[in-house]
Amino acid sequence: MSSTFTRQFSQSLVTKILMIVLRLAKNAILARVLGPMDRGIFSLVSSLPELIMTVGNCGIINAAAYQAANETVSTKKLFANINLALLLLAVLLLAIALFWVPQEWLVKDDVQTLLAYQWPIALATVLVLYKTVNINLLNVLNRITSVNLFSLFESLLPLLLFL
Repeated sequence: MSSTFTRQFSQSLVTKILMIVLRLAKNAILARVLGPMDRGIFSLVSSLPELIMTVGNCGIINAAAYQAANETVSTKKLFANINLALLLLAVLLLAIALFWVPQEWLVKDDVQTLLAYQWPIALATVLVLYKTVNINLLNVLNRITSVNLFSLFESLLPLLLFL
């Protein structure tokens, strides 16, 4: 037990340090390549999916983790129920994102630029929902290595896509 905890703790610590380094590299490159205006639009486009998902997740993240930890239902049935709920919630969040993005109060001067990213923001909202639920489920099921690998991939992917 103690050696497992130590291994998982050290693995998680190294993962967090690598994530910080990768995100700092991404931010430094973006700051150099994009000007102040484009950097602001990029930050808004990057943060909107998580903001919309956080507001509209209806508590499914905590409910899924609670049900997985209690083990009152078989894992197969639990995942089937969670995926059905996620599918329904994803449609709702997609609609919310498509409605919210074109609002003029969000970006007064550059609404057309933000409208160009309306569908990517809406689709990213759904992906953020699925990612967050799955990370929590993996944590509850004690799959720390999978969580760490997923987190590293999440930090590395934007840098790779940009380069």
